[in-house]
Amino acid sequence: MYRNDPILSMILLGCLIAFGFGAASGSESEKADEIIGLFMAPCCKHSYLKDHTSGGAEAMKAEIAAYIEEGKGEEEIRQIYVGKYGEIILAEPVPEGINRLAVIAPIAALLAGLVVAVSVVRHQRRHGDALKESGRIKASPPPDSNDDEIERLIREGDEQV
Repeated sequence: MYRNDPILSMILLGCLIAFGFGAASGSESEKADEIIGLFMAPCCKHSYLKDHTSGGAEAMKAEIAAYIEEGKGEEEIRQIYVGKYGEIILAEPVPEGINRLAVIAPIAALLAGLVVAVSVVRHQRRHGDALKESGRIKASPPPDSNDDEIERLIREGDEQV
């Protein structure tokens, strides 16, 4: 019944073209968002470009979109802005030279803390009983030893009421 309907064919072709162009512009948009996420705002370097709405930030976002339309890649765009503003424009430091310290230091501190924690726990397990026996650490009284005193205080409180 609809096999040779030219109107239906045109509608189907129009939908395919529209969705095809939408997908292409969506991928460019995703690429632009990804590249925009690499940079700090040019006017105030304490906020990310993707979150900033100043005139300078909006202009830079438009430039990045234009560079993508021209066919420039991520690395090429990065080099353009590093050349223009310096490495301070990058959201993440380039892991070269002293910048590697920004990556290595937190990991090293975490590992050092873990080593200290494990050694303290091991030391307590090995030497905890010996310290209690020597009197350097007093053992806490058993929890039931104060029950009589607690009951007496409760009775005295009840008598006063």
